[in-house]
Amino acid sequence: MVSHKRIYYHSQLHFPAPECGGIYVDSGGSAGNYQPNELTVTTITPDVPGEAVTVTFTYVDMETGGPNGGCWDYLTVYDGPDTTFPVLAQTLCGEESGDGGVPSEPGSILSIGDSFTSSDESGALTFVFSSDGSVQETGWSADVTCGVPPVGCGDTYYDEGGVDGDYLASETTVTTVSPEVAGDVVTVTFTYVDIESATGAGTQDGCWDYLTVYDGPDTTYPVLAQTLCGEESGDGGVPSDPNSLLSIGDTFTSTDVSGSLTFVFTSDTSVQETGWAADVTCAPIVIPCPEVENFVVENVTETTADLSWDAALGAISYDWAVFIAGADIEVDLPVAFENTTATTATAQGLIPGVSYDAYIQTDCGGNNNISDVVGPVTFTTTTLGVNDIDVTTFVFAPNPADGDVSIVSTTEITTLQIVNMLGQNVLSITPNSKEFTIDVSGLSSGAYFINAITNGVTTTKKLIRK
Repeated sequence: MVSHKRIYYHSQLHFPAPECGGIYVDSGGSAGNYQPNELTVTTITPDVPGEAVTVTFTYVDMETGGPNGGCWDYLTVYDGPDTTFPVLAQTLCGEESGDGGVPSEPGSILSIGDSFTSSDESGALTFVFSSDGSVQETGWSADVTCGVPPVGCGDTYYDEGGVDGDYLASETTVTTVSPEVAGDVVTVTFTYVDIESATGAGTQDGCWDYLTVYDGPDTTYPVLAQTLCGEESGDGGVPSDPNSLLSIGDTFTSTDVSGSLTFVFTSDTSVQETGWAADVTCAPIVIPCPEVENFVVENVTETTADLSWDAALGAISYDWAVFIAGADIEVDLPVAFENTTATTATAQGLIPGVSYDAYIQTDCGGNNNISDVVGPVTFTTTTLGVNDIDVTTFVFAPNPADGDVSIVSTTEITTLQIVNMLGQNVLSITPNSKEFTIDVSGLSSGAYFINAITNGVTTTKKLIRK
């Protein structure tokens, strides 16, 4: 490397853009050096709409050591058809194919084997090469290929014909779709299907051309679907083997630890259809939340019942509830309920001599990852003894509450009072009934006591106003 004075004059040069399958070289061609004071813009565009350009460097010799990311002469790469599009690489140089010099900024190193693929809808890449006035190296050479762009999360998975074209004859195309985030899994949902089917045996299982789906990152993993074809989006043809039918809306989700799916497309030499389109989504693995086992109700008294169950694998907590027997748990309110991390609980405030249904559900955390409901387990509270006939037993729900509260009692309640924590009576009614409601929406949020009075006997319970 030589120390020299920089010359800042640049001339803009134009050269024919390389084509798909061609070679992208500097202005000196395959045998000469690039020129001084260059500012050369090269845009490479795919021949087929829907395809994307990939440029892979096979020879690199651009002068390093300067102030531009550690480069005197350098390439900048844009993800699109001109320099207004996002920058893929700001300043690239290196002399791996020359005297081995490297830029002082690691992010500026261009090496043999480095590859750039367009993610723009145009499929194009734009390269700008800038050189100074002295020391011209031998430049670069890169292979240009075009094809359907790599498929990732949030993309659409197309056949080799892209959005508008047919797939190719005699294909054996392998496409692996992997999640970008560890722990996510790939789901592929087909939105367009036109793959040549057969009324007879075809090439395989009623298909002339077909997809095979593997549950993992390559074809050594288990097969999810061996042979898939169908022409729902074309002329409506279906494979002779119903098991081979691929339809719009069909979905495949990885169960492999990698979260990946691998698709292999095989076509014969004649009749190419318009192919397929499929949405690719990625999301965290959701392990089904297990139901509890051995859910029992025991030690039933006049007003209480003990509940117990075995711990469920992966449970964060459990939601149990007790309803009047025969209640609709989607609509009716429970008479007792709790969210708990324990595996035992006691339902309190029950009415003597009444039948109830108990239910429980496992909560595994995350985004509504809950089990199916277990139950009902039906039980009946014991009846009042002769010495209990003057005791007022009542239940109410919901609690906490912010509107109407339903109250059910074993005996007629003549007066019901709601008292605040200072002992002040803030609400009072005279229902003279066993079943009624009271509106607490006018109360301030906080804790209160409900006093139910019958024949001069007062029974008190706690109410929370939300």
